[in-house]
Amino acid sequence: MNQSPPSPEAAARSQRILWVVLGVLIVLPLCAIVGTSFYQSYADGQNARVAEAEANQDLSEAIAETERSDPRWRLEEVEAGRAVIPAERNSGEVAMAATKLMPKRWPAWDWPPEMEPPEAALGREALRVSFADLEPQRQLSQKQITELRAEMKRAVQARDQARKLADLTEGRYPITYSDDWIGTLLPHLQDVRQIGNLLAWDVMLRAQNGDADGALASCRAIVNTGRSIGDEPFLISELVRIAVRAIAVGKIERALAQGQPSNAALAALQQLLEKEEAEQLTLNALRGERAGFDHLLEAFQTGKKALTDRDLKGLSGLNRSSGEDREQLDAMDLRAPGLIPSQRAAMLRYMNRGVAIAKLPQEQQQKQFELWEATAKDQPSLVRLFAPAVNKTFAAEQRTRAQLRCAAAALAAERYRLKHKEWPKNWDAVIAAGYLRETPIDLYDGKPLRLVKLLTAPDILVISSVGPDGEDNGGKLDRKNPPAKGTDLGFLLWAPPLRRQPPAPAKPPVEAEIGRLRGL
Repeated sequence: MNQSPPSPEAAARSQRILWVVLGVLIVLPLCAIVGTSFYQSYADGQNARVAEAEANQDLSEAIAETERSDPRWRLEEVEAGRAVIPAERNSGEVAMAATKLMPKRWPAWDWPPEMEPPEAALGREALRVSFADLEPQRQLSQKQITELRAEMKRAVQARDQARKLADLTEGRYPITYSDDWIGTLLPHLQDVRQIGNLLAWDVMLRAQNGDADGALASCRAIVNTGRSIGDEPFLISELVRIAVRAIAVGKIERALAQGQPSNAALAALQQLLEKEEAEQLTLNALRGERAGFDHLLEAFQTGKKALTDRDLKGLSGLNRSSGEDREQLDAMDLRAPGLIPSQRAAMLRYMNRGVAIAKLPQEQQQKQFELWEATAKDQPSLVRLFAPAVNKTFAAEQRTRAQLRCAAAALAAERYRLKHKEWPKNWDAVIAAGYLRETPIDLYDGKPLRLVKLLTAPDILVISSVGPDGEDNGGKLDRKNPPAKGTDLGFLLWAPPLRRQPPAPAKPPVEAEIGRLRGL
């Protein structure tokens, strides 16, 4: 039976239905995609807001913890809490004035002229080495005396200004902080080094000339050159002060090996060394570094400073950041919600631990700093990058504190010898004579500093600390590498007949060095 074809109306209706079905089949997936995308975007936004809120809450808690443990910890508060030194008593002002008077390229043996002939270069280098190798009890050679007098004549105005530091025990320099802290410049630190070295040469010449009290006055000026840095809240400031301490101790030893200062000169220097040794440099520096890094991260967080790759590369040079850390940092989305606040909170807690360690008794700090720095690898990426390497700085501070303590005790022993015409047999005798308040204790093992008599005729007395290796090596010292294993830290006192020994024999030029300088 034949079926009649559908009517035009039915065909059109079927076509519409087909298109509707096709439209639904197309639109529904699109709606699902759009809906899913919208939901994901909404969820991501919600998650981002939650993450940011949690990070900000964590930061608020970290700030509160810091406030409880160490009020007035922020950078502006640390700076406001620094000692105010009147201008007339500010050693920093005197040191800066001395720097302006320094001649160029001084001393000459440290500054080779352009187109220097090989023989002249060899002579200049030989002179420099002869000064570096000079033993405290050895007098200067005629060549050294002539050259040193000529250089001190060139620097006489700066020297006279610098020697005013002998009686100025407190100091401070102007600091202009950059908005991000990390760009803060401290140009005066190089000046401190320069003035400390100038005074060291003055000690050399005065000791050679028999001016023992004048040499010790210049030693006091060296110590106060370091103290002119004051309570600057930077690790680099601490390192420069530590370096100046080491210069001072070496020159004190030489001054005593070349003559016999008066009891008054010895007592004044001993008092200053005891004052300097009691300073807690690492605590002060760590409080400043914590405040500074938080100031930097806050600038990143608020958008005052952009955290660029250049910043990351520059900052990574300040610590022990590994290549692996850099790869992780390169992959990090620095704009991720909550990232900077969470890293800032972690940095505060990490640095709080360091500050707490710096408040412990000295003998407990070294091990705790080692354990603390070992946790840096477990910190978030920016903390690993920014966290300062404190342990080496603290080790240097502890070493110079031990050297200062040995030097102060040696001055007391020398005062005892002046009166009793013999070395003290023990510290009780020195205390009974009124030259020490209490037994000087070794910072490394908590025992009294050793009084070691080297068996010569007459005796050389060594006041020694066991040093970083913790072992008593019988007063064996290494002047070129004081913390070397198998040696002690300490200070040598020569009996008067052994002082002012003849100059060391001149070393012959090395043929290989002559050839190198001639370009052969």
